[in-house]
Amino acid sequence: MVTTEIKAIIAAGGGDYTTLGAWELAERINLVTADKIKVAEIYSGLNVGNVTLIEDTDWVTDVNHYPQIRAAAGHSNGGKYDTSKAFFNAATVRVNFMTIGPGLSFYGGIDINPPAANSTVTVERNVSRSNVGGAMIIVRTGGNPNAHIIRNNILIGFDGAVTNIQNISGKIKFYNNTVYATGFAGIYVHSVDIITDNNYLAQTGATPCYYFYGSETFNGHDATSNGEAATASLRNIAYSTANFVSVTAGSEDLHLKAGSALLLKGITLSDVTNDIDGDSRVGFVFDIGADQFDQIPLCWNYTARYKNSNKLFKASGCGRFPRTLRVPGNVDTGTGKMVDDGIEIDPDNYSVV
Repeated sequence: MVTTEIKAIIAAGGGDYTTLGAWELAERINLVTADKIKVAEIYSGLNVGNVTLIEDTDWVTDVNHYPQIRAAAGHSNGGKYDTSKAFFNAATVRVNFMTIGPGLSFYGGIDINPPAANSTVTVERNVSRSNVGGAMIIVRTGGNPNAHIIRNNILIGFDGAVTNIQNISGKIKFYNNTVYATGFAGIYVHSVDIITDNNYLAQTGATPCYYFYGSETFNGHDATSNGEAATASLRNIAYSTANFVSVTAGSEDLHLKAGSALLLKGITLSDVTNDIDGDSRVGFVFDIGADQFDQIPLCWNYTARYKNSNKLFKASGCGRFPRTLRVPGNVDTGTGKMVDDGIEIDPDNYSVV
């Protein structure tokens, strides 16, 4: 049975390590043989530095055995770039399987280049704010169509030539991210299989939100600050306080506001179950970007028929579709006759008409 080992990374001391580098050096292990997951939990306070993990005789990973770097409980970024919370500089990922997040703020980039073609690195629910000339998240290696999941992140670039997402030859799913750059392209693609949806991409100046060599296409629920979005109603959505709490440089708060043009415009994605704050999206209409504003629920209303009967009833509700339904309290599920109390009925016993 897989066991999880958690170590506290506290820059000011009092934890297991003061830097991510020290954690990596001491904790590297063949996780498959050891049957373990290794977790570095970053606490609030000072920068805990950079980290590089390399798949070799020390770090050996698979889908069930991997390292994870995340914020400790109560030390998450709160959906905003916050260097007083769990904070680090950058990560170089050369292991085949790893998770970065949730809850981290980072300044710099995450460089993903695992050795295996079927690797999966997940970066989720983090906030980056950087003026580095390279990418905030860069993918350099190939993978299967499910590889390299980038979801529910807020990525902010400023001061010129910033490539927020640079995908050279990998394969990624890029879902429900909020991306803003003052410089170069929001998504920069060389030759890659990239699946995007429910992202908001904002760009200042004449540079594009998408920049790619080849014939890549992007899905219909991405929204842009210019005219590039595939769907007309999702074009030219301003990076402004009309849509976000604050776009003030240095203190951005890219949670959505009431009335935002990004509300209720997304598509349900099976690979995304929550938002940057950990709020559930399941059973609710997806908003575009990293934040789910107010969990307006999906509602359903249909007519059903009891199996082996011609008796009909109407069912309706909002939220996640239930495993069992409370049918009208005046119907006997076997005979269709009136009864006093409502009962739960399993879907195996009815069919939607």
